Amino acid sequence: ISNTAYFIVAMYIFMSMAATFYFGGYFINTSIDMASFFYFQPQILLIVIPTIAMRTWSEEKKNGTFEVALAYPVSYQTLVLSKFFACYKLSISMILLTTPLWIFSAYSLNIDNYSVFWGYIGCLFAAGMFCALSCFISSTNSSSIVTYILSVLVLWIITNADFNFIVKPLEYISGSLYASAQGALTFNHPFDSFYAAQISFDNVLYFILFTAFAFFLNKLHFVVRKAN
Repeated sequence: ISNTAYFIVAMYIFMSMAATFYFGGYFINTSIDMASFFYFQPQILLIVIPTIAMRTWSEEKKNGTFEVALAYPVSYQTLVLSKFFACYKLSISMILLTTPLWIFSAYSLNIDNYSVFWGYIGCLFAAGMFCALSCFISSTNSSSIVTYILSVLVLWIITNADFNFIVKPLEYISGSLYASAQGALTFNHPFDSFYAAQISFDNVLYFILFTAFAFFLNKLHFVVRKAN
């Protein structure tokens, strides 16, 4: 593991603990689901994960080895997944390194371990989605800095933007259909459902589809690049 990886993990843990205890008032606003911790995770992950993924393909392009990688006798899916899992392994490790907070809270506070468990699963799903999107963006240019900025911007839009205008016409057709579509387009609905332990298939499907779409875009970019 490189020194950069240690720095990224340390930065993530510091930001998570600072947000939990300082901004979230962990001991003041105690909750059974560690909401003070999970509430800030999307914002922290969208800042940290692009630092992990920004050099995955950008460095290959910068060093002139991108075309060599495309010429390897392996499928594009293998190339995409290998870069993704390299980033995702580090992301999983840094998230799991915050579990001492869970252990401390379980012994010191009256928390719902079931909700906290699913909250961590939600973080892992979000991290996978962020890694896949950041890896795709990294494959589109040769600058790590540009990759980082674009990744943060795209992830911020996905996690914070209001896409209700897309499904607004459904409100005049069916209120329940509109509510379902509205929840399907917003990041907070499926993510918050995890640490509230209100798991449903559509919440899991949201992250799977976004991640798979990023894989598809990454592979498509390779096909177009190879054709040109």
